[in-house]
Amino acid sequence: MLRRAAVGLACAPAAVHTLVRWRGRSPLDRRWYAEQGWAPARGQLAHYLLVGRRAGWSPHPLLEPAWVAPSSWRRPWPEPLAAPDPGRGTHPVVAAGVLTARSAGSLGEDTLVPVVTGPRAAVPYGELRAAAFAAARLRAEQEALRLLPRVQAGWTPSAPAPTSLLNLPTVTVVLPVHDRPMQVARAIASVQAQTHRGWQLVVVDDGSSDSTPDVVAELAGQDERIELVRAEHGGVSAARNLGAAHATGEVLAWLDSDNTWTPDYLRRMLSVLAATGAESAYAALEQHSSEGVRMRALDAGQAALQLQNHIDLNVLVARRAAVEAVGGFDPTLRRAVDYDLVLRLAARARIPFVPIVGARYDERAEATDRITVREAKTWSDVVRARRLVDWAALRAGVAARVADRVSVVVPLPRTVPLITFVPSVLAALEGAAGEVEVVVVDAGGSRATGTALACLAAVDDRLRVLRWPVPMSPGWALAHALPHTTGALIAVLDPGGRLDQDYDAVLHTLGGSVVSDTGLLAVRADELIDVGGADPLESGDAWREELANRLVRAAGLRRSVARVVSVGPRGEPS
Repeated sequence: MLRRAAVGLACAPAAVHTLVRWRGRSPLDRRWYAEQGWAPARGQLAHYLLVGRRAGWSPHPLLEPAWVAPSSWRRPWPEPLAAPDPGRGTHPVVAAGVLTARSAGSLGEDTLVPVVTGPRAAVPYGELRAAAFAAARLRAEQEALRLLPRVQAGWTPSAPAPTSLLNLPTVTVVLPVHDRPMQVARAIASVQAQTHRGWQLVVVDDGSSDSTPDVVAELAGQDERIELVRAEHGGVSAARNLGAAHATGEVLAWLDSDNTWTPDYLRRMLSVLAATGAESAYAALEQHSSEGVRMRALDAGQAALQLQNHIDLNVLVARRAAVEAVGGFDPTLRRAVDYDLVLRLAARARIPFVPIVGARYDERAEATDRITVREAKTWSDVVRARRLVDWAALRAGVAARVADRVSVVVPLPRTVPLITFVPSVLAALEGAAGEVEVVVVDAGGSRATGTALACLAAVDDRLRVLRWPVPMSPGWALAHALPHTTGALIAVLDPGGRLDQDYDAVLHTLGGSVVSDTGLLAVRADELIDVGGADPLESGDAWREELANRLVRAAGLRRSVARVVSVGPRGEPS
């Protein structure tokens, strides 16, 4: 912000000139400007010209610099609204030549504003302003969740010690291990050092090829509370499920072989469960890395959890009945298995945070056998697509979908110029036979993007906008959109693609075939839902090809090629 201010001051003479031109007829809506972030109580117009504009702000709900000058609006000068392109206008919803920076300031709530899309030729300004404010507030709420400090330095534990050790529930600790003889010995030692002595430890050796099972067997021979279970290599989820099958405790706790517990961890956590009756609870994780010691210690609810996992399995305890009720660990997942379980437990009941350090994890020993090193981060999107979408309800609702309606889904990453792309899609759909709806997934788009899309949706009832505050893989974006579609046919349009003149003929003569090209994939909704949507692991062009092949295998569909041109505006800021 300070650097932007310095650049703005270098352009102060030009800013003064613009201020003089706008004197007495300022376009700035003070309430709208303040909605976008911190702004001074006085001198907001100067703040916009020198700082705010280059930070992505706008002075008025219908004055959008990112639309007026898509490729240059962040440059220090000139101010785009000072001399807008008369053929483009000031906002993607407003007809060109209607508004200027000066006239926008005089709009009243009931003033009719000519618009470029939708069933009405003009709408009251109050409707557009309300839509812009709603989008700004939604973005602020989502950004607040996104920016929560999931990992932080300087966090201090604050949980009081339990008052009684009586009537604590019994606990089984499940520890899976594969080829880690030294690490597993340290992990087991941290269980043996617990101040709570009444535990069962089930160590599942997941097909180790070294001395790991011998190390565990020796420790088990010295402590009858330790049980070694040997299995063929099947992965961490299968190992944890096998360990749970040998459990005798009312509560399950999990410890990975490269983590260690603090001595009072089990006693504190079991006390919380006994005192509150909660199904599960979690504590803080102390992470050691080359950057120092940081704490994974966020006390937040389900909304924050859906964006990103902040509960580590090594500091989670849960009643065995609850884990069994949600089905245990999913062995088909190769990463984010902890996140998957946590989401399902959180859907049943709130998971309270216990503000103590429960475990320590040394990230400096970055072993290549760790799942976090081997597997793609998009496995978290696989988990979200499975757990945050009610696929059973989607299957049950197939019969109620509108037969002659096409639902065009546009999964848009933040790098795509939505402000220019979405209006072009709506324009291409004008006059299409049958009913058409457009569902846009705005994955982490800018303030300008959200405002423009909200105003478009306010005037064009074909458009529905879903905002997610972080980037999404195409498969997760499509899964997120499906519950908001109502058509019997789903058409997924690539960002930056453009429908050609044969769009109508292609989509409405599909029958049971799949349409696949570099810009469009269209398929019957029931067939798409039956296969569980697209694979969130895939990106680029691969996700569409993978989905089309899976649909062909699942239903024996005949593939056709759509006449779609995969070109469009690129390189413009969103």
